[in-house]
Amino acid sequence: MKQIDWSNPEFFFKNKLIENSTTVEEEFRKIKVHRLERNKRILAPMIFCLVVKSTRAYRQMHIRVTLKKHMVEMEARTEIYPESFLMVEYSKEVGHREPFSVNVEAWSPKGMVSGKSFVVSDLELPSKTLVSLKIDYEGVMEEIEMEAHCVRTDQSISQIHEDMKIIGHRGCGTNGHPSTRMMENTVSSFKEAYRRGLKWVEMDVQLTRDEVPVIFHDFVIQSGASRIGINEITLKEFLHLVGNQDEENHSLPCTLSRFLEQIDDEHGVNIEIKYPLPSEEGRYKLKDLVPAERVVEKVVEMVQRSRKQRVIFSSFHPYILLMVKLRLPNFNIFMLTEAKGGEGNPYTNTLYDALYFCTKLGLDGVVLDWSCMAINPIDIVKIFKSFDLKTFVYGDEINDKNIISILKEAGAHGIIIDDLELICTQNNEHH
Repeated sequence: MKQIDWSNPEFFFKNKLIENSTTVEEEFRKIKVHRLERNKRILAPMIFCLVVKSTRAYRQMHIRVTLKKHMVEMEARTEIYPESFLMVEYSKEVGHREPFSVNVEAWSPKGMVSGKSFVVSDLELPSKTLVSLKIDYEGVMEEIEMEAHCVRTDQSISQIHEDMKIIGHRGCGTNGHPSTRMMENTVSSFKEAYRRGLKWVEMDVQLTRDEVPVIFHDFVIQSGASRIGINEITLKEFLHLVGNQDEENHSLPCTLSRFLEQIDDEHGVNIEIKYPLPSEEGRYKLKDLVPAERVVEKVVEMVQRSRKQRVIFSSFHPYILLMVKLRLPNFNIFMLTEAKGGEGNPYTNTLYDALYFCTKLGLDGVVLDWSCMAINPIDIVKIFKSFDLKTFVYGDEINDKNIISILKEAGAHGIIIDDLELICTQNNEHH
């Protein structure tokens, strides 16, 4: 078996069909040029992002988009599958009003089958345009719905947090970990992590049926003899099932608002917004999901109402990340990935996919499972850093002094751990 040269970033692109069919060299050149433009104060780097909202894949078909701006045409294409992203980079002069024309086409092997043109204005961000194309697929007329967004991708406007070396996983650790003495994702667990000297904790947030953000990891909860989705029960039902009806017991799960009321402004929190990928939706038999855009809206509203500034966001779901980027461009946003494929979204399959998506959308970094980088953590962190992306790492295996030392040497921006004794017994040397 041929060894991969992990010190060479081109391995990310090997045998990969870039969405606009360019070569590896051309794609690298475009990304680097776009990064240089981010440093020019007179230009605001932007992405025109088209999201296919289809619930099915259309084999051997693709969407092609052409942007026309100042007599310059930019083109990109993508296959048609649920929530595929098509991203075209452009720049605009800060303060200038620059509408541009867009042409969207659906193509089959026989040629173009449908098309539509419209004008997009990026005068106010976030912007959103709904687009639909009718196609004849295998003898049946179907409609493909899409969303067009203009996204500012300048990372320099994000807040900088330099005290995130060690982050408490769901507070003082996950349920079931040998070192965990408190229930995960509870106010007591978070406060204990802060008391031990940690500056940051990580938590999982999702919405109940009545659209209230609650702190809970699993998509489902035990209800009698069956399991039911968190999205299928009301807040009152959720609090009843966890035994915390009045939210006064800090050792049991609660709402995001209750947690934000309990912490000081200097306490940092990494909010992972939970939303099922296509494979998870089927695995847990989830139904009647709250729209992803609405989930982000509710979580963001709660954070803004609290006036907390030491907050970063992460998610496995690319569309969630896009929605957060549109609403909170000044906050740090990170993509979670295990890079194991089979999750029903192409941006979760490989390290390349994570790098490509984060770089294109102007995210701040990635949160990697140790298992997908253990082969060569130093070079992998280095590659992401070369694209101005910070690297956070999590996983059962990193609750080990030797691996923590390796990650520290590699330059990982943050390590999300369960066993706080590992760092508390070292005079807090890591934070």
